[in-house]
Amino acid sequence: MEIYLRNQIKDGDRDAVGEITRSTGFFTDLEVDIALEVFDEAQDSDSDYHYIIAEIDGRVCGYAIWGRDEQTVDSHELYWIAVDRQDRGKGIGSVIIEYVENRSEE
Repeated sequence: MEIYLRNQIKDGDRDAVGEITRSTGFFTDLEVDIALEVFDEAQDSDSDYHYIIAEIDGRVCGYAIWGRDEQTVDSHELYWIAVDRQDRGKGIGSVIIEYVENRSEE
């Protein structure tokens, strides 16, 4: 199993982000809506948000959205991270977190 990370949006990613967020069982419907709003805003070239999409075999299985904390000198905040319920325990979240940490240090 190879986990592929990308930061280019493809058709269907928004729906996948919503379904993945719902699948976790951790978030309310309102929180899912907020995650989708932040995902939409992250795609704007002027946005301070960053995102990463994780795939296995061409299927979206996780994502993260993060951004710089403007009230600090050099800190970032992880706003959203979720892995599809069926893919838990495969190390996807760890791969996503490592990517976000490395990008935040740049």
